[in-house]
Amino acid sequence: MEHLEWLLSLSANTAIIIFEFIGVGIIIYSGLTSFLKFLRRSPDTKIYLAKGLAMGLEFKMGAEILKTVLVRSLNEILILGA
Repeated sequence: MEHLEWLLSLSANTAIIIFEFIGVGIIIYSGLTSFLKFLRRSPDTKIYLAKGLAMGLEFKMGAEILKTVLVRSLNEILILGA
């Protein structure tokens, strides 16, 4: 049973790091690209930025959901809920 718990913890932590990294990457990329679109006076700048932010935040939310799998104490639940 300990081995399964260790494997779950390892895979969840790896997925959390990957999802966080992807989310941050998408937000940075869409922010920089939207800034270039803004400088070129492109009419779809706001839509492009909104879509990029939404997708990046979805990955970040997925990482937060995975963090709930690893919660072991009431204090961790309160921190995660905050």
